[in-house]
Amino acid sequence: AAQASVPFLPGVLLYGLAAPFSEEILFRGILYGKARSAQGPGPAMVFSGLLFGIYHGNLVQGLYAFLLGVLLAFVYERTGKLRAAMLFHGTGNLAVFWLIDGPGPGLPAMALWQQGILCVVLLSADVGCLHVCFGGRSGDGK
Repeated sequence: AAQASVPFLPGVLLYGLAAPFSEEILFRGILYGKARSAQGPGPAMVFSGLLFGIYHGNLVQGLYAFLLGVLLAFVYERTGKLRAAMLFHGTGNLAVFWLIDGPGPGLPAMALWQQGILCVVLLSADVGCLHVCFGGRSGDGK
């Protein structure tokens, strides 16, 4: 309910930029990086995902955030670029903001089909990122 009450522009800035930027620096840049040095990538992905899930503070978001946190660590590991995880995180957040919470206060009036197209575009960016990750290409062009 609190998320749905956020007006459009602050929601875009918060969910699309601020949260992904700060959360990726903390959970993937710092926590995953330290855990990876100590335990290797696999256990570090699970560890940082678990902390990310706990951070979200409730069971439903926690389970979703745990899985997303593992996936974001994988994106970071595979691409070697924290900004790839930030982009993945931000586009996913915006899709959820529009799909689940929209049209909320200040959200531009859009027909349901227009909201659907916007969400498809945002989620397609995430699918493209996963294609790069699973397609065998790394962030260094190999």
